[in-house]
Amino acid sequence: MEADLYRRGDKKKCTNDVVKAIDRKGTLINGYPKNVIAAGVAIDPKTGRVMAYYGGADGTGIDYAGKINEGTEWEDGGHPAASSFKIYTLATAIENGISIKSTWDPTPLTTKNCKKYDTCGLAPVQNSGRDPGDLKCGTNCTLEDVTRLSLNVPFFKIAKKLGANKVLEMARAAGIRTMWSTDDGKARDLTKPGVIKGPRDPFDYQVAFGQYPITVLDHASGMATFANRGIYNKPHFVIKVEKKNTKTGKYEIVPNTGEKLVGKRTIRQEVADEVTGVLKHMPSSYGHSLDGGRQAAAKTGTWESLVKKGANSNVWTVGYTPQIATAIWVGNVKNASDPIYKPKSKGGGNITSSGLPGDIWEKFMNAAHSGMKKESLPDGTGGNIGEIEGVGDGVIPSPTFDLGQCVFNPNQPGCPGYDPNNPGNPGNPGNPGNPDNSPSPAPAPSKSCGFGTGKPCNG
Repeated sequence: MEADLYRRGDKKKCTNDVVKAIDRKGTLINGYPKNVIAAGVAIDPKTGRVMAYYGGADGTGIDYAGKINEGTEWEDGGHPAASSFKIYTLATAIENGISIKSTWDPTPLTTKNCKKYDTCGLAPVQNSGRDPGDLKCGTNCTLEDVTRLSLNVPFFKIAKKLGANKVLEMARAAGIRTMWSTDDGKARDLTKPGVIKGPRDPFDYQVAFGQYPITVLDHASGMATFANRGIYNKPHFVIKVEKKNTKTGKYEIVPNTGEKLVGKRTIRQEVADEVTGVLKHMPSSYGHSLDGGRQAAAKTGTWESLVKKGANSNVWTVGYTPQIATAIWVGNVKNASDPIYKPKSKGGGNITSSGLPGDIWEKFMNAAHSGMKKESLPDGTGGNIGEIEGVGDGVIPSPTFDLGQCVFNPNQPGCPGYDPNNPGNPGNPGNPGNPDNSPSPAPAPSKSCGFGTGKPCNG
């Protein structure tokens, strides 16, 4: 996952000659179809040092982890972050007073229900095939649940409620510097004043679930900020620059060069910790827990192919420990929307986010942490930040009424014979002659009343 760069004759790094990286035997991507490529970046959260960088099999070709043609109108390099971007939307919600215990209705947004959800004129939003009827939480899912289940609709609603600009501001605070429009295909520098203009400008509510492309490097930087509990360090490759003193023959540091370690708090610690408290339970659910019980936080993301229904085109696993933040992307060598499949030797079918990128993330993180002590991640408050009631739109289903109750008490709401103008005794409907609300004796069984006759036995 890393390429060493050297200049012959001195001690400088990251300069001229490149040792070509190869997908050799033994690597996890070896044997996959030729259109499948992976990229990954790892960063030290406490310093911003790029610990590992892999932008593709050709060290002098296209960089799939960063930008290409940077600074020109053809600047490119981003990939749709899909659900892995929901980390920033979750942080936005918490920052703006929405508790992870607030509840949300994940019912898909369509043209049929757009009036109910005030989404007429907006593109429909689905949950990647998940129907609320299949969910244990139904139409009343906590924000913590929808993050774990990776449901698109509630995150879309959060962006609509707060404004897509709020999500962009949080992503920028974490380390996302560039995002590409899916309308004109051009990059937007989120650090420039005035670029983030309003609730739907320059990006729409779909930013909440990762529609718009970002680089692997930026995503790793964002993860590093959460790993560092809200303190951002600028990613950098060069630690120091030395020049040989011709008189002494010794190497000396060149003044005003090298890294500048200036961390800046860009996200409140309690917000970053609350996000981590949710994400630290995710690696085990993906089947990618780290060795020895080492704590890690993670999130996956899957973007479906635009040219092949039911196929995937971009898949991610991103995450962190207190010591290392890593983003792994798997996608296409050329056409970004083409489907990516596993080889027949591995069963064929779609490459999923918890598949190849998850495997690479886990294997790299285990190797990179070798020899490092275990450090715990914060737990967060479990929902004590922000409001629980009145912020989401979760719907608690009404309890099913048992019509059998009408046999002995027909004059109560829900019964066929209920008369709202004659509700009976308060607290004991249908029994006005029993004001003390004491139990009434059951009527004797009769063949002319009760179940099957359509006639109640108590008149």
